[in-house]
Amino acid sequence: MLTRSSLQKATSISSNNMIHILGAGAMGCLVAQELSSFPTPPAVTLLFRNEEKSHTFRTVQDSTIQIKRLFPSEQPITKYQYLASSPKEQTTPIETLFVSTKTYQTKPALEPYLPLITPQTNILLIQNGLGVVEELYRDVWPDISQRPQLWQGVINHGAYLEPVAAGEVGLGVTHAGLGDLFIARVPRDLAHPEKDNEDQAVWADQLVSAEGLVCKKLQYSDLLVKQVKKFIVNICVNSSTAILDCLNGEVAVEGTESLYRSIITEAINVLFTTKPILSTNELSQTELDIEKLVSFVIEVATVWHGKNSSSMRQDTVNLRDTEVDYLTGFIVTQAQEIGSTAPVCSVVSDLVRMRLGVNRIRASA
Repeated sequence: MLTRSSLQKATSISSNNMIHILGAGAMGCLVAQELSSFPTPPAVTLLFRNEEKSHTFRTVQDSTIQIKRLFPSEQPITKYQYLASSPKEQTTPIETLFVSTKTYQTKPALEPYLPLITPQTNILLIQNGLGVVEELYRDVWPDISQRPQLWQGVINHGAYLEPVAAGEVGLGVTHAGLGDLFIARVPRDLAHPEKDNEDQAVWADQLVSAEGLVCKKLQYSDLLVKQVKKFIVNICVNSSTAILDCLNGEVAVEGTESLYRSIITEAINVLFTTKPILSTNELSQTELDIEKLVSFVIEVATVWHGKNSSSMRQDTVNLRDTEVDYLTGFIVTQAQEIGSTAPVCSVVSDLVRMRLGVNRIRASA
């Protein structure tokens, strides 16, 4: 565990040796913990929305993240301490930034830190859904020459925030299911996705070396296939568990396979039309086969992450906005852009919104 003296010493480390994580959610905390497991870990600073939240993390939560694992592990519980900062407290340039906020929070979360981000900054997006890169390029960095180097991460671990046990302090995360992490450099110009060069990124090598993450670095086109595969899992599992208000494993009931097949068929047809790079990638033929995806999604939900409570279900339970517009909602908007429709994804999106609305009405009553 990092000691108090380690935390104090870390404040003098240059920004070039610092990894900043924007979004202290389950996935951001999980990645931070795995990096901290090295004998000589990189310095990690968590970026919070404001000074109040960073102060709470330092004082109430003792600058600590606790990971509890629900699967056999040599370390069922680990704790590490971290530096914390906020827009007013962070003054040095940001060289390496991991973003694990909700998709719809990405732009507003990045905005106060934009003066500290340069074209030399590496930004790794570890999020659900599709469309964030396109949104950032369009709205935040329309000038290609001024864009930072974006990376995309696709994480398949199951984890969620949960309070620590009574008498303990820290930000609690439950690691409910083992998975993997894929990362790739995103082309600065998506219209001309040139072949990736070998990047001498120390932080990327550290992620690959973190055994608990099971991380692999890919070419962008291969990563896109993995991203779509994860996206398919999310649009099926996250939406259905949110609507039904159940754990992942509880979707092993009649009707699930039929619904998932309909969602997947609709989504794959839209994505292959709007992202032609998928049709030229050899991995797509095996990884994105519809029937294989149906079986894969059910296995992920009921076997791999059966004890997990999906992020969308957690959002509806805790009355937070969901990422539905970047999941089934994304398929609906993409279909509209090509003059088509996505009726199944449209209904599923509406049901997620209804579930959240019902929960909010019940809470207010």
